[in-house]
Amino acid sequence: MRLEEVLKSLKKGERYDLVKLWKEMPVKLGGILSFISINERLVSVRVKESKFVSLFTGVGEIYLKASEHYYLRCKSLKVQDYDVYLSVEDYQEAPPFIFRRHVRVVPLEREDIKVHVNLQEGKIEAYVVDISEGGMGIVVDGERAPTLLKEMERSNKLPLSMELTGETILELYGEIRNVNLLEEGSIRLGLQFIEAPSSVLEPIRQYVMRVQRHRLGGLSI
Repeated sequence: MRLEEVLKSLKKGERYDLVKLWKEMPVKLGGILSFISINERLVSVRVKESKFVSLFTGVGEIYLKASEHYYLRCKSLKVQDYDVYLSVEDYQEAPPFIFRRHVRVVPLEREDIKVHVNLQEGKIEAYVVDISEGGMGIVVDGERAPTLLKEMERSNKLPLSMELTGETILELYGEIRNVNLLEEGSIRLGLQFIEAPSSVLEPIRQYVMRVQRHRLGGLSI
C-alpha cells in the first residue's frame, strides 16, 4: 500500500486520534478531520478546547491513527483556532511506545532520584533519567563506568538501592536490557525491575502518577 492510498482512505468529518510522546509519556488527543490534501500531503484535525493542544506544536513526531493497522507519521506545522495542521511524512505500523506496558516519566527538574548499584567492591552512584513501574534508565559517569562494566561481565542482574525524593530506600534488582555508551566514557543502562515485591513497586507507581499529574496539570494553551 502506498501513502497516497492511506491518505485517500481518510474521511473528512470523522474522528481520528493524534498521539505524541511527550517527556516519555504517550499523550492522545482526539479530533475531527477538517482538511486533507493528498497531493501536498497535508491534513488538519480540529480538536476541542484542551490544554493538551499545546503539546502538538513545535518539534517532535506526531502520529495520526489512520486505521486499525496504520499510523501516519507527521510533523506539526501550526495550531490555529484548535485546528492542528500536519505535514504527513509517511505511514507505518503503531510506534513502539504505543505498546509500552508501563508509563515512563522523566524525573522532575527539581528532584534527583538517588540510586546506587551495590557491588562487592562498594556502591556505584548513578542518576535516573527515566523511570516506570517496570524499569528505569540510569547513567553512570565515566569515572565509575569501568567498575560497572567489569561487573556486567559477571552478571546482567544488578542489585540496586533507590531513594525516591527523600522517601524510604527501596532495595530491588534490575536486569540490563540495553547499554548505550555516551560521551566522556559515561554509560546509560536500560533496566527492567525483576523479583520486586509490591511494597517496592507501589512507591514507584505513586511517584510516576505524581509526576504525570504535575506535568499535565501545569499545561496551558
